[in-house]
Amino acid sequence: MAAELKLLQAGPVLQLRQETVDAAELGGAVIARGLKGSELFAVQTYRQQALGRLRQAQAQHARLIAALPEGTPADNFEAPSMTFEELRFYGLYISHMLAASITVANGMALYTVDEWELCAAEHPGLVDRLQVVVERLSGMNSEDVRKN
Repeated sequence: MAAELKLLQAGPVLQLRQETVDAAELGGAVIARGLKGSELFAVQTYRQQALGRLRQAQAQHARLIAALPEGTPADNFEAPSMTFEELRFYGLYISHMLAASITVANGMALYTVDEWELCAAEHPGLVDRLQVVVERLSGMNSEDVRKN
């Protein structure tokens, strides 16, 4: 007979992970926090829109290369790349993610989605650093995101 399971008397205290990140480009530090479930779903939707067609095109390209007769140079068949619209959606993914997760000392959001778009143009290195931190704090696999 299986051992009886112990029932919880109350739920464990849950908190989003957070860390302070140097944002010298902006004149100080910011607080990066992990995304809530609904926020994570929303930003991943942007990423999937941007990368979905590219993944399909890459798979089709790989099948084409595999079907080439032996000895045919594969260099003649250029691999697909992202369209402008897909790149725009990918940028929106990052901007939405940072708008939801980057705050200042009082807990208020640092920038809106549109302001993060401007920040990415002016400080791309900062946006890249913050993206990696938020993805890690949110439990996303940053290696997969970077690879894609």
